[in-house]
Amino acid sequence: EQMSQFVLMDAAGKWYVEPSWGTYRFESTLRDSLRLTELGTYRFTLTQMMRQDTLPGVKRIELAFEPRE
Repeated sequence: EQMSQFVLMDAAGKWYVEPSWGTYRFESTLRDSLRLTELGTYRFTLTQMMRQDTLPGVKRIELAFEPRE
């Protein structure tokens, strides 16, 4: 099992990206050690680490993967 951390807001709660049409798009490169080299089903678990159990305004999270060039 591998873990990666993505910080999306600063300590004051301001997003590091600006919204476009109400959507925050954050792009990042996963660490080099993560490789999806075999066909199959992969499981990803997302955990939010804010002080609130429910994040206001967050309705959906999507993951997309693109091959490296």
